[in-house]
Amino acid sequence: FYQLQAAISAIHARAKDFGEIDWQEIVLIYERLLQITHSPILRLNQAVAMSYATSAEMALPVVERLQGELHRYQPYYAALANLLRRCHRSDEAEVAYLRAIELSSNGSDLAFLAAHLKQ
Repeated sequence: FYQLQAAISAIHARAKDFGEIDWQEIVLIYERLLQITHSPILRLNQAVAMSYATSAEMALPVVERLQGELHRYQPYYAALANLLRRCHRSDEAEVAYLRAIELSSNGSDLAFLAAHLKQ
């Protein structure tokens, strides 16, 4: 399990910039992790990677299906908001950003989310 998580970290570390990240490889590693243990957080992380490997439109339904399990998890709403924004669903993205802000207690997270809310 930890070796797979380390492999994801290594992919990020090797990339010189965001555009060089091998998102498809990350999706596959998350699939292996999900075979080991069911976790809605791992599925959320996989969906975010999928959104960059394929498209936000393909990842959004996966994320939306997780809402029941992650309804109190701030990163869920931050990811949902990002995907909705990338799918040009601005009004829904705003609602998700506001929910992420409501669930945040970290000043850096709040500033990040507030900045993205204004975009």
